[in-house]
Amino acid sequence: MDNTKTILVDAMGTLVVDGQVDAKMKGMLDSFPNRKIILTNANVEQRAEHLPNMPYEMFSLDHNPNKIDGGYYEKMLEYFNLKSSDCGLL
Repeated sequence: MDNTKTILVDAMGTLVVDGQVDAKMKGMLDSFPNRKIILTNANVEQRAEHLPNMPYEMFSLDHNPNKIDGGYYEKMLEYFNLKSSDCGLL
């Protein structure tokens, strides 16, 4: 992967499995020097319960909209001052 790209990581079921950060996934991600951003739909309470102490930056719009809506990604890019070409998705 191009080390200038930001890696976008899905939270639940990808980085976090059964309530824990998946060690193999984290190890693989840590092998890249790239910036990593965790993407989630979780609201504040859900993040506190299911996603505390995450190893990378995290982005959520608290289900408004959810990640299935393209607007989520437009807002994420704007928030981090990124272009879609700046990102890779895992």
